[in-house]
Amino acid sequence: MPLKLPAPHFVLHDFLPPDQHQALLAWTLSQESRFIPAGIAGQTVDNSIRRCERLNDLGPFEHLFTKLLIDSYQSWLTTLDDSPFEQNRVELQIAAYGDGAHFAFHTDTGSGTSHASTRRMLTAIYYFYRSPKLFTGGDLRLYDLRAHPGPDCAPDDFVTIAPEQNTLLVFPSSLGHEVTPVVQTTGNFADFRFVVNCWLHRDN
Repeated sequence: MPLKLPAPHFVLHDFLPPDQHQALLAWTLSQESRFIPAGIAGQTVDNSIRRCERLNDLGPFEHLFTKLLIDSYQSWLTTLDDSPFEQNRVELQIAAYGDGAHFAFHTDTGSGTSHASTRRMLTAIYYFYRSPKLFTGGDLRLYDLRAHPGPDCAPDDFVTIAPEQNTLLVFPSSLGHEVTPVVQTTGNFADFRFVVNCWLHRDN
């Protein structure tokens, strides 16, 4: 039996104070017209790989998330038992997942079905949405370091993280992962599954 190498990750609950969480949600909903179909950098939009909408702008919340990540990432690396690095950039994006939205298996560093190679080292995903939650699915699957989706993939080859309100999921950007399809029947943008995608880039 091959050696299992569990996917390193952790989840922080109640990541933002309630007033900041609600303010971010209100601002995001006010920006609906600015969201565009999300592709993969350097490629045309392919809904079979990634289907959601994105906004590469956090407006008044950019400074908040940037500071939180820069202040915390060294301790996060310790928690993950990951190699230290000097960061030189924080990349931020909001993604909105409606009915049928998903993201096939990829890494955030350029392998698999992802974009061209980057210096992304650490990924943090912040979940938020309107209550009560009017969608199902949209789980994130983090794969064992030696596993890939396919007919030979066993249930214990990945860990499933549900999109819980006001939580932050942190893992190495090189880790293979996917987002399972969302089921959302109202069709209202306000009822979508929202995430802030955060990436910390190394200096060189």
